[in-house]
Amino acid sequence: MPTICPKCSYARKESDTAPLWQCPSCQVAYSKVGDTSYGSYTESANERRPSAGFRAAPEVSGGGWKWSLVLVVVVMVAWQGKSLFKRPPVSTDEQSVQSSGQPDIILYSATWCGYCTAARQFFKDNRIQVTEYDVENTAEGMEGFKKFSEGGGVPLIIIGNETIHGFNEPKLRRKLTKWVRNS
Repeated sequence: MPTICPKCSYARKESDTAPLWQCPSCQVAYSKVGDTSYGSYTESANERRPSAGFRAAPEVSGGGWKWSLVLVVVVMVAWQGKSLFKRPPVSTDEQSVQSSGQPDIILYSATWCGYCTAARQFFKDNRIQVTEYDVENTAEGMEGFKKFSEGGGVPLIIIGNETIHGFNEPKLRRKLTKWVRNS
């Protein structure tokens, strides 16, 4: 059964000298223009005869591995980005504060807010460990703020299960009496 080129419709002859995968007329590779079956030929002493035929493999795009690599990179970046929002390691000064049984304190703030600055200074002056989230620059800060704010502004201070809207130093001193210096 002769092979017919899907591009130029040339019927391959036994006397053609072009490689079996290439059309003798237009020189195109059969696998480039279609899924064509053709016989391979073996040469014995003085004759050429068809041997086991096979189909040309369809062209496979090499782009699949690229998409897999992109997917792996995106997953790794997302996983690493998640670790950026974790709590920083605790220093030795902070460990002594935490070992005293201080409740978890979260401060949702903004850089431009004067009351947020006062709250930061209060916690710093009293060496009280606080986790701060900027509500304008971090997604985690904005999500937490929306969850607890009930429409209020910043600063928003969460002490254990209690929420304090705004900077209220007397209320903070009462709530944190055990950890506030000079109370």
